[in-house]
Amino acid sequence: MAISLIPHGRGQQTQEGINISRIMQKYKYLSPVLVVFVFFVFLYAGSELWIKSLEKRIVDLQGKKDVLLELAENTQTTEIKVFAKKTQTLKGILDARDFPSKLFPVFEASIHPNTVLEELNFVLGTRTAELKGVVPTFEILGQQFVIWHEKSEFVQSVDLTSFDKNTTGQIEFSAFLVIKDKYLE
Repeated sequence: MAISLIPHGRGQQTQEGINISRIMQKYKYLSPVLVVFVFFVFLYAGSELWIKSLEKRIVDLQGKKDVLLELAENTQTTEIKVFAKKTQTLKGILDARDFPSKLFPVFEASIHPNTVLEELNFVLGTRTAELKGVVPTFEILGQQFVIWHEKSEFVQSVDLTSFDKNTTGQIEFSAFLVIKDKYLE
């Protein structure tokens, strides 16, 4: 009788599929490591998505900031141009003044700090001064007229002839001041 060196497999059972429970039993100590690994993979993926959304948000905010800075610079430039125009107008008023020497210092002192006079016409024969100016609010306009009416010693009477809100939101006004005789000498 011949002896075969190749086993016939009588004692082995053939398996048709993979036995997962047996594999799990064999590698049961690796399952917590696998759970931690999956957790870290999800954590990494989530952090990458979060970082990308934050970067996009930063870029959007930078764009908005740039637009706001440009708008603010344009607004400041416009305000500086308006201020320069008012300064030139005031220079023209000061250069063309014909006030008697007693009147000018008290007249200057009677002007509210937020009032800008744009025109000043002084008529000696009628003792009147026609004023045109600009104030930021109606409250300032009221304060200016209280100063002229009640606190200025050179004014005999004051008459507001017109006022209107301009396109920049400021109040343009015109008025007549009647000057007391002693300030015209």
